[in-house]
Amino acid sequence: MLLFAAFGWAVPFAAVAMAKCAHGIIAAVPFTPSISGVPYVMTAVLLYQTVGVPYETLIVSLAAKEAFANVVFWTSFGGATLDIAGRSSKTMRAGGSHNG
Repeated sequence: MLLFAAFGWAVPFAAVAMAKCAHGIIAAVPFTPSISGVPYVMTAVLLYQTVGVPYETLIVSLAAKEAFANVVFWTSFGGATLDIAGRSSKTMRAGGSHNG
């Protein structure tokens, strides 16, 4: 909702909730996983038809949301991986077991 507001569109919570629920339902179908893009298209179509948000705004805001989520995820994943690797190498250098 804040991304849409940043582009000057007041999208009601109910419309965003409906679009997210449709995204989840469509992504749960084995033939249309999120990676196929079909759930994102459905989200955009629902917001376009119910609220009238232009496609340009939908594309930019949904892409920005995904980019931000990926940055947060991969940064956290990388940090956790480095932390685990650091702990493992310290344990191995100290002569302890790898399991604990």
